[in-house]
Amino acid sequence: YDNGKSGIAEYTRQMVTALCAQNTVSIAMLKKDISEFPVEQNRLQIVPVSNLFAHPVMSILWHIFLLPLLAFKRRYDWVILPAINRRMGLWYPKPTIGIAHDLSQFSVDQKYDLFRTLYVKFLLPICTRNLTHIIAISHNTKRDLTRFWNIPSDKMSVQYNGYDHARYNAIEDSEEFNVLAHYQLENPYLIYVSRIEHPGKNHVRLIDAFDALDDALTKDRSLVFAGGDWNGAEQVKAHAANARKANQIRFLGYVPVENLPVLYRQADLMVFPSL
Repeated sequence: YDNGKSGIAEYTRQMVTALCAQNTVSIAMLKKDISEFPVEQNRLQIVPVSNLFAHPVMSILWHIFLLPLLAFKRRYDWVILPAINRRMGLWYPKPTIGIAHDLSQFSVDQKYDLFRTLYVKFLLPICTRNLTHIIAISHNTKRDLTRFWNIPSDKMSVQYNGYDHARYNAIEDSEEFNVLAHYQLENPYLIYVSRIEHPGKNHVRLIDAFDALDDALTKDRSLVFAGGDWNGAEQVKAHAANARKANQIRFLGYVPVENLPVLYRQADLMVFPSL
């Protein structure tokens, strides 16, 4: 759940909220994350998991050995894995749906260390054999699943990411400029929302692109990054500090989800530098 500070965390929150409208849902969650999970539903049951399994290796072991036992012991109809590009088990006693967000580690060199690279490229494909169905969040991800993991097309379907209709809309309110003042955003800006990670999130490439733009286009405009530091953040910030337009690049750190709609609405441009 990443302490609630990642895209997959937001995906999980929204998915659980939607499922609770018609179903009783159990979610297995590290104890340290429970207080960060804001979903309050009568049909929601939280299964606490020891924080010992927070470490990636321990998390892998939990998914391989303990999750199947948990599913076997309890009277579940389905098991849902919210990010099979990160975690799966070897077998499941119940029908299981896996959600795949991307296989970017096949396209971005040195995204992970050797252990995690081997895990993603060799163990996880084996784990897909016992999944009942796979949901890809884009046709590109579906193609990558076939290309890199040899998953048959008829085992997958594409369901695009949605958004929170109550939170994201075009209606401004009186608090908008208080949020801008909080982040000291006085000039027009371009914004990219993502944890600060290198090389996986393409911050360096975006900084270079911003630098390469004609100065007349970027005059009095800032390039704003909203996201907490992750692996390789120091490299991104060092690159920004050495950029030709370094004084126009801003790092806001982690931005709470309630402030994001304002930052999107007030931006000149939202940038998503995907390969």
